[in-house]
Amino acid sequence: MLNRGSNSKKWMALMAVAALSHAMLPLPAVAADDEKSIVAEMGEVRLSKGQLQALLAAMSAEKREALMANPAVLARLVQEEIIRLYLVQEARKSGLERKAEVALAMRQASDQVLLSQYVADQAKLGADFPPESLLREAYEKNKAQFRALKRVHVAQIFLPVAANVDEQKGRAVQQEIIRIYGEVLQKKVKFADLAKKYSQHSESADKGGDMGWVNGDKLLPELAPLFISLAANEVYPPVRTGMGWHIFKMLEKEMAPVPTYEQAKESLAKALRREAMVRKEQDFMTGLLKQNPAKVHQELLPGK
Repeated sequence: MLNRGSNSKKWMALMAVAALSHAMLPLPAVAADDEKSIVAEMGEVRLSKGQLQALLAAMSAEKREALMANPAVLARLVQEEIIRLYLVQEARKSGLERKAEVALAMRQASDQVLLSQYVADQAKLGADFPPESLLREAYEKNKAQFRALKRVHVAQIFLPVAANVDEQKGRAVQQEIIRIYGEVLQKKVKFADLAKKYSQHSESADKGGDMGWVNGDKLLPELAPLFISLAANEVYPPVRTGMGWHIFKMLEKEMAPVPTYEQAKESLAKALRREAMVRKEQDFMTGLLKQNPAKVHQELLPGK
């Protein structure tokens, strides 16, 4: 469970993102006919249904539909927005925006939002991209990448490494796991016996390191590709995770069926659109700098 301090930091980070994302979206004032349709208030600040509609209208259709389909998430957005509006009001009352460094940061944030939107507009794709032919080609070329583990049965030898461990102790654990791996490679002692002797994972050590069956969606993201590559009875060299060092032995695994073209089509389309937009942004910037080279007169810079 997260402690109150971490929740507070998470909330403040969320508010910072919300403030930045809405910084350039001035909401209309509460009109007289909106007085009876206030959806949120905090102190003297109010958020009307009309203002909320303006906020939603500025979002992408996909995000707006997702919010409208989930009343709890929409309510949380409204709460975050009224808190943001209240904090902005209080910040303006304090006179902070008149400070030179704050005014500069506000201008830069404003410019960055405008710049990001401008570049995004230059890289905008047609609604018909990607075409069916490109989607099918991408599906056939990337079928192997769609492979996923349904579940996996592995054994391990585990040595923990504390998050705050000093460098010397961390290096000692690394050297020890390498030494143990050397014993595994010699095959003079069974893997299960070495796990019983060395592994510090209490739940599996007494079972010869046997972790039992683990569903693919429960695996650490960095381990899934590793397990996909391992054959039965194959041992992988020491691997470091956030918990410590592991030596894994594959016992058996079950692969999930490769999704059909129709099942993969939507995610493929999103990936292809992202890739195409990145390429268009890069091409735009390359062409822009070629036509209008950026020149710096270093002899005029301060300190010269």
